[in-house]
Amino acid sequence: MNAFVHWLCQRKLLNILFVIIYFLLVVLPHEQVGLFTVWVFKDLTRDAYNQLIMILGFVGLGIYAIPILNNIRKNGEGTFILFYLLCTSIFAILCFKLLIVINIEIIHFIQYGFMAILLFPLTMRYRDTLFWATILGAIDEAYQYFYLAPLRTDYYDFNDVIINLIGAAFGLIFIRSFGIGMTKLKKRTWLKSPIVWTSLLIGLGSLVLYVTGVLHLYPPEDGSMPSILLNRKPPNGFWSVLQPYVKYHVVLPIEGVLITVGLLLFYFPLDRFGRSI
Repeated sequence: MNAFVHWLCQRKLLNILFVIIYFLLVVLPHEQVGLFTVWVFKDLTRDAYNQLIMILGFVGLGIYAIPILNNIRKNGEGTFILFYLLCTSIFAILCFKLLIVINIEIIHFIQYGFMAILLFPLTMRYRDTLFWATILGAIDEAYQYFYLAPLRTDYYDFNDVIINLIGAAFGLIFIRSFGIGMTKLKKRTWLKSPIVWTSLLIGLGSLVLYVTGVLHLYPPEDGSMPSILLNRKPPNGFWSVLQPYVKYHVVLPIEGVLITVGLLLFYFPLDRFGRSI
């Protein structure tokens, strides 16, 4: 992993090209991947299908954890890495219980874990990488909501934005277990941080759109249709039910923003105590 990160660090343009190609491969074939999945598992009931995917997910988590445990024995920082590995695993299980409708959505963890690994050599900072991976995940969901399936989607999917973020965290924990840090980079104040200015720009832009009536969180009472509507059909309660028995929580816009910001802040300390490559 150290050699891979170093190799990409020396080839920024190639690294950017890899990120662009990978992002397009993640975003564009949503419909084709969905149809292929249905074809592969067409003989299974929904319950059997979900159980199979869950078992595969736990097996994958175990395989993923093996090199991490091996690395922390060599590099130290065992408690630090294990804390984040345990918390992220718990977050993933909570996603199963609360946010995921069909278990195949765990593919988001894998997709954005690799996304974070590809992004990291461009920034060499964990917090920056997680931020940009989250932005790309939000763009992915916007593409699906506004363009790919606007007639089949009732809300902008903050559920998946959160799942994408946690997937990116899995990728960063994997990198961090190799002892790859940022000690060779110059320290910078928050005023010089691109993620601070990007966050302020997004926040200010969203506020302007909301105040001017272009952006609405929920359908206006007058029945008009705003240019940007994040939730076309608000849920009736905490739980939404997909017949016959699937129960899940739809993360509302304000709730989604708060959870996303909270998770970003939670993972920011990954930049501490790093070792250079």
